[in-house]
Amino acid sequence: MNFFNIPFFDNTVLGNTLANYLWFFVVLIFGFFVSKLLIQKIILKRISNHVKKTSIKWDDTAFEIINKALQPMLNLLVLYISLQFINFPTSFEIWINRIFFATTVIFITKSICSIVEVSITKSLISKYSEQKSSENFNGLIQIVEAFIWTLSFLVVLNYFGVNVSALIASIGIVGLAVAMAAKGIVEDIICYFTIIIDKPFEVGDYMSVCEENGTLISIGLASSRMKSLSGEEIVISNSKLINNIVQNYKKMVERRVSFQVGIIYETPVSVVEKIPQLVKDTFTNKKNTRFGRCHFNSFGDFSLNFSIVYFIQSGDYDEYMDIQQSINIDIMKAFEDNGIGFAYPTQLVYTQKTQN
Repeated sequence: MNFFNIPFFDNTVLGNTLANYLWFFVVLIFGFFVSKLLIQKIILKRISNHVKKTSIKWDDTAFEIINKALQPMLNLLVLYISLQFINFPTSFEIWINRIFFATTVIFITKSICSIVEVSITKSLISKYSEQKSSENFNGLIQIVEAFIWTLSFLVVLNYFGVNVSALIASIGIVGLAVAMAAKGIVEDIICYFTIIIDKPFEVGDYMSVCEENGTLISIGLASSRMKSLSGEEIVISNSKLINNIVQNYKKMVERRVSFQVGIIYETPVSVVEKIPQLVKDTFTNKKNTRFGRCHFNSFGDFSLNFSIVYFIQSGDYDEYMDIQQSINIDIMKAFEDNGIGFAYPTQLVYTQKTQN
């Protein structure tokens, strides 16, 4: 391979002529130069400018994924081609080919996983999710990516000469034994898919389950996590989420609120008759509220009890508390203006004077 016709390059070092080493460095440097300048700086830059001008969103993501994988693969290809000018022992050459093949498979697998992640997120959000979040589908993405990496691993082992068929059979037997031993975990994983497909709740929903209240922050393969109002993290298995009653307040369109007010027994009947209208007037000009009813419903042990019902056109808990506070204050003002006293637990003791 001495195309330079210079005798000096015919000298041999470690089984290769100096010409072989020279060709190795020439091809390596030239290849890196072409890869870096021509492909990345010119071709890919022009494609990037064209993609940014289009209104299609998926092409930006596709170009970003290809751009991240293409440059390392090109550098690897340049290195592999350069090594062809060097004569290696047969056993060493076999391992070079294996390493090149395994590295190529890794880059391709990473690109496929990136494409799968974007595809699953966008397609499932449009079909199953009401919010722009990929948190719901992280577990599904992990399963698919694990499957892709497993296939890639088997392809590499097959190239290395390992009997993949026997390995798959062994993995199947071990997997069956593990599944039987950990049937609870398998149930949780199946319940995960039920949650994703049926979507009874999503990340960000405030809900109550198993006497625990909180905001759902993640849906995992085996368990999901909620953040309680006091700040701690609550971990609940997916099977419990499916097999128990879940109250999802996020999807509440209208909240029905019922509470009672008690007044003292000394209140005149004429004033008692006015109370339903006084309470109704407190709801005037209240935003997102609809008055239901107010009735004198019972004689308590120490109070005359009124049952009040109204509706809030919102599922937000903080808004509900703000409205309830405002209503309570307005009722107190109305009762105070009309001389109506609130009842509280009291006890009257009657004494009778005995005759001697």
